[in-house]
Amino acid sequence: MAACVAESIPKVSVQQIPDIPMGSKLKELALDKIVIKVRRGQVIGNLQQGALCIPRGELQWDSGRIIMSDNDFTDAFLKEVTRNGFDVAGNPDAIFGDENASRADLVVGAMIDDIKGNMCWSALYGFRGGDAYVHVRWQVYDVLQRKVVHEVVTAGSSDTNSDGVSGMDDIVVNAFVAATTNLLADEGFRTLVMGEKNPEVQERVAEGEKMPQMKVSAAKDVFSKPSDAPPGVVTMLVRGGHGSGFFISPDGYLLTNYHVVQEADEVGVRLLSGVELVGKVLRRNRVRDVALVKVEGRAFPTLFLRKDRPAVGDDVYAIGAPLGEDMAGTLMRGIVSAWRKDKDDGLEYLQSDVSTNHGNSGGPLVDGKGRAVALCVSGKSAGNAQQNINFFIPVDSALEALSLEVR
Repeated sequence: MAACVAESIPKVSVQQIPDIPMGSKLKELALDKIVIKVRRGQVIGNLQQGALCIPRGELQWDSGRIIMSDNDFTDAFLKEVTRNGFDVAGNPDAIFGDENASRADLVVGAMIDDIKGNMCWSALYGFRGGDAYVHVRWQVYDVLQRKVVHEVVTAGSSDTNSDGVSGMDDIVVNAFVAATTNLLADEGFRTLVMGEKNPEVQERVAEGEKMPQMKVSAAKDVFSKPSDAPPGVVTMLVRGGHGSGFFISPDGYLLTNYHVVQEADEVGVRLLSGVELVGKVLRRNRVRDVALVKVEGRAFPTLFLRKDRPAVGDDVYAIGAPLGEDMAGTLMRGIVSAWRKDKDDGLEYLQSDVSTNHGNSGGPLVDGKGRAVALCVSGKSAGNAQQNINFFIPVDSALEALSLEVR
């Protein structure tokens, strides 16, 4: 008898999204994933039939008349966000990923934990109508703080009267769009997104175009041995992982790899002491794989930069956070194995047998007096095994690529 009574579908009002003030510096958003926690075959309402849409059976999720995927909701979310004037980092349609996605300040995740719906179907006319309700739990993750900073629950509903409806799938998606709109209208969400973004102008130049020359102060105190250098090395905290970097000036300027920061405007910088700061990416050169980052403050422990090239066979030491952030300050010893020139781009690299791993990227290679001679950039491996054939960007080449003068 229950199947003869139409399931009551909740109706949810759509909140008005306040206008974004002119000139607002919105934080950039990225979507991590949308998880559907409704099991396949779960009964979500009634399947109605005939001209009078009389309930005749059960409507099941992701089975029979409704076949949907996460991508249906992902596309709907991104379109609704951009339609309402919010900034989405990167190109959501990129097949192989988009480096600009690393610019995201906030990452959104969604869990759809309840779906209800009724659908009317006629053997003669096909789809005749329906209505749906979607319940969503949202989380917002702050990339710099590396934690969830906001959680909120919204819901949405839709029916045959919605725009562009040609089937039950469209009605369910439109209900999710309504839930997304209610997220965008949420005061807590808007407070986060409209928070002040880095106002400093970044120097972005076309590849091959030279940046204006920039001068920064050099280290005042020179280390006497490699074990003195780790305090001048930092852990770079970025979306999805970490890398290393090192101070080249007591005024807070530091070097790292481009592939560590990519297109982010701001990154987290953790000192060896555990103190975390916000770093602004001032300059970057993708071809040479180097970037200049600035943190506020003074008197940072700074590595002296050795501009001349160490000889093959000289001792060198890699410093960084290999494999994990908890390994920050790790000092590994090796020798200069060779100087190599890349056959494709003609760029020169220092080759060393010093042990490095993921997380060392951007960290310094220092000589026997603790002076930085190069930045860690890549290594050769067979499967998961490192081959102790690692490559480093000479300091003088890094400075030239960023049009930096350190003195």
